[in-house]
Amino acid sequence: PVNSTLYTATVTDQLGCSNKDTLTVHILSLPVVSLGKAQSACKQDSITLMPSISGGRGPYTFLWNTTQKTPSIRFPVTANQVYSVVVTDQNGCHQMDTSTVHAFNLPTVNLGGAQMTCTTDTITLKPIVGGGSAPFSYSWCSGANTDSILISITSTASYTVTVSDQNGCMG
Repeated sequence: PVNSTLYTATVTDQLGCSNKDTLTVHILSLPVVSLGKAQSACKQDSITLMPSISGGRGPYTFLWNTTQKTPSIRFPVTANQVYSVVVTDQNGCHQMDTSTVHAFNLPTVNLGGAQMTCTTDTITLKPIVGGGSAPFSYSWCSGANTDSILISITSTASYTVTVSDQNGCMG
């Protein structure tokens, strides 16, 4: 049945004697569980999954495919992974949902080794970028936002650059 229903059974013997009993079957609503759409994050970032729940009858219990029994889970992203949670309400009715977490590779940055030059010379620093997803953006310690910088040598100095890819992953 779709709705709560009352059932009646009547038994009559060969002498015409009868007896009856009734039984009501109550239909309980299932909890509706949603982990939302697939998520993406850079490798080494952490994300939290928490289902939205409606229907059923709280309080609810949780069981994740990671064996955790908490209302939400937080974890570092290391690879593409499917996560699932079974939510059970106080009537024992349960429902499951799954979500995929996509892991973006981090860009790698290499400025090369130490360089030696005479003072008053100029050199260009241009990182070699691998991994990640182009296009890339650059942020130099000098404030420049270009893929290379031209520096005038006046003394020993260190330079750093942070490279971000189209997914916001940084290397």
